[in-house]
Amino acid sequence: MTIRCFIAVELEQAVQQQLGKVQESLRKQLCKELGYEPHSIKWVVPENIHLTLKFLGDIDDSAVGEVCTAVKCAAEGITPFDISIGGLGCFPPNKPTRILWAGLAEPSPSLMQLQKSVDHELTQIGFPPEHRGFSCHFTLARIRQLQLGRDVQKLISEQPPSNTLCQEVAEITIFQSELTRQGSIYTPMQHVALGR
Repeated sequence: MTIRCFIAVELEQAVQQQLGKVQESLRKQLCKELGYEPHSIKWVVPENIHLTLKFLGDIDDSAVGEVCTAVKCAAEGITPFDISIGGLGCFPPNKPTRILWAGLAEPSPSLMQLQKSVDHELTQIGFPPEHRGFSCHFTLARIRQLQLGRDVQKLISEQPPSNTLCQEVAEITIFQSELTRQGSIYTPMQHVALGR
C-alpha cells in the first residue's frame, strides 16, 4: 500500500488563527469590494497551514520507518530556533497569481540549514534531491481564474504591513496527506524533535 507524505514545520495554533484572520480579511475584500463569489478562491483551512520542507509524494508504507530514521538524523544537528512570519506574496512572480502565501519577515539561516539537512538525508535513502531553490512560504489560498489572479496580486500589493507572528521551531513533523473532495486531510505520523 502507498501513502502520500511530506515533511513540514507545523505552526502553533495561535499563529494559524492569526493567519486565518488575514485570510478572512482578504476574503471580505475580494467578495465585498471586488464582487467575487466566495467559492472562486480555494482557501487553505487555518489548521492545515504549514511550511513544507520536503514533499515525498506516494511512498510504500513499508518505507515510513526508514523515512522517520532519516528525518531524525537530519534534525539531530539543528538546535531549536525562532521564525518570524510577516508579509504576503504570490506565485508565480510577474504572472497572474496561482498561489497566495505568507512569508518570513526575515531570513532564517537555521531554517535553510534544516531544509538542506532533511533533503540530504532523504536523498541518501533514494528520494530525488530538490533542484528548485527552497521557498519559505505558507500557502494561504489557491487561485484558478486568470482575472482573479490579477486582482489578488493588486490587492496584496496594496495591503498595509502586517503584524509579525513569531514562534519557536523545536520539532518537525512527518505527515500523511489524504486528498478528498472536501480538501486535504493531514495526519501527523511522527514528530521529530530538533537537536536530539
